[in-house]
Amino acid sequence: MSDKHDIPYLDECEAAGADYNFIVSVMWNHVFPQNVLQRASNGGINFHPAPLPQYRGSFARTHAIINREEVFGVTIHHLFERVDTGDIIAELEFPIQPDETAISLDLRAQEYGFPLFCLTWLRLLDGSSTAVDQSSLIASGQRRARFYPLSAMDDLIASEDAPRSEDELQRLFRALFLPPRITPPDWLCRRLAGSDLLQRLNWPPSAQGNK
Repeated sequence: MSDKHDIPYLDECEAAGADYNFIVSVMWNHVFPQNVLQRASNGGINFHPAPLPQYRGSFARTHAIINREEVFGVTIHHLFERVDTGDIIAELEFPIQPDETAISLDLRAQEYGFPLFCLTWLRLLDGSSTAVDQSSLIASGQRRARFYPLSAMDDLIASEDAPRSEDELQRLFRALFLPPRITPPDWLCRRLAGSDLLQRLNWPPSAQGNK
């Protein structure tokens, strides 16, 4: 993509020795090492497709559906060496639909996040942006911090033996429906075989549809 638009690109090893004054991270799934952060004289920002500090970590869309959240959101925050802990610069909430899947929530987060990012960038340029310390929100009881590691996804995918109602099985399927990165496990597809949910999502895809 960078080659197509003639955008200079550095891999992680090259970035450690490059000259730059600002970092813009958009859904980057790696932690910036301290030596990279320190070289950015003006710091950096990250677009996080979830509310903070409630949904730090990975695959927040999945966990929000599992947790029966009615509202989701996107956040732009300053980069810090600890994952998703930097000061919040901007955030935007939006409702979670009753039939939401992880992939539909992921796409909606990007749609809401783009205009928020543009507005935030303009405010950073003109100096009108403000920031809120996440730790102050936690200490005051306004928000609760939660971190979801990648292993939490493994636990969900491997939880075949956990007792679940039909509604819970369908919720789990919707929460794990994020193709091609994540697909519901075979055991869950078997439990829901013939359901309206699988038919509506055309899952599993037909052989013809894969051609």
